[in-house]
Amino acid sequence: MAIMLLVSFILSVRNKYYSKLRSNAIIPRFYENRKPTHPGEVLLQVVIEPLGITITEAAKRLGVSQETLAALLNTNTSLSPEMAVRIGKATRTSPESWIQMQVKYDLWTVNQKTFEVEEWTASSEER
Repeated sequence: MAIMLLVSFILSVRNKYYSKLRSNAIIPRFYENRKPTHPGEVLLQVVIEPLGITITEAAKRLGVSQETLAALLNTNTSLSPEMAVRIGKATRTSPESWIQMQVKYDLWTVNQKTFEVEEWTASSEER
């Protein structure tokens, strides 16, 4: 129970104060470019390890295979909405907070790539 409250607290504080700190220019620009933490890493380091449960036991409690959970914890796969709901129920946290971590991780990863795109503008013929 204490771990679940800790996870919930960490996620709420991070989400609540990050935007305020950034708007007040307290957080340096390099922090914004920091690679976000994969939700699998958070689950492992903040929930599973402190509880002292095995990956096998955690997978059993979540109702997924050990391989599925291991892939998430090793950051080899993305967190699915279904897994976010399962983790949210198991930790008494919101699935949205877990999905948000995945979205931030995915966007950071994609933004590291270079894309050749043309900006969409209204041409004079279309006006």
